[in-house]
Amino acid sequence: MEAFIHFLKNNTGLKQQSDIDFIIENAECRILKKGDYLLRKGAPLNFAVFVEKGLLKQSVLSSEGKEHVFLFWAEGLFESHLDAMLNRNQTFNIDIQAIEESILYIIPHSIIEHYYNSNTDFALFNNKLMQAHISCARDRVKKLIGESAETRYMSFMAEYGHIAHRLPVALIAAYVGITRESLSRLRSDLAQHKNKK
Repeated sequence: MEAFIHFLKNNTGLKQQSDIDFIIENAECRILKKGDYLLRKGAPLNFAVFVEKGLLKQSVLSSEGKEHVFLFWAEGLFESHLDAMLNRNQTFNIDIQAIEESILYIIPHSIIEHYYNSNTDFALFNNKLMQAHISCARDRVKKLIGESAETRYMSFMAEYGHIAHRLPVALIAAYVGITRESLSRLRSDLAQHKNKK
C-alpha cells in the first residue's frame, strides 16, 4: 500500500490527511493472478484503479478474433475514466487482464466523483488525466493507421522499454499491430542495422 499512499499524497492534489485516509479506507485491495480479468468486454467501468504491483493489458478483440493490445498497465499507473464516471451505465468494449500476478487498489467512482465535485485540485488532476487519455488514444490510432511497423515498434520501446522483458512476444506484436513472425524479422533487421553502425 506504500506506493498507493505516496501516489495519493503527491499527485492528486488532496492536501488533507483525512481525505487521503478516507480514500484508503474505501479502496478495495484486489489481487489478480496471471490470466485473471479486472474487466470483461460489456461490463461497466465503475471504478478507478491504482496498480501497486504487477502488469496488465488493456485489449480488444476484432470480429475475426484477433487481439489488439491498446495499453499496458504497470506499477504506479492510476486509471480513472471521467466519461465512465459521468455515464454510469456505459459499458466498455475492452478487456483488462493480468499478465502477471498484480496487486490493485480499486476506488469506487462515487468517491472519485465526490472529490471531483468538491475539490478543485483533485478536479484539475482528474481533468489532466482525461486529457492524457484522449491524447494517448488519438496517438495510438494515428500510429496504427499511418506509421510503419518499425516506427510503431520504436514507439513501443520508447514507452514500454522498461517492461518489455516482462511481456510475451505475442503481446508486443499485438500492441505493434503485426504478427509474431513479423516482429521477429523486424527485431532481427534492427539488430543487424545496429551492428553495421
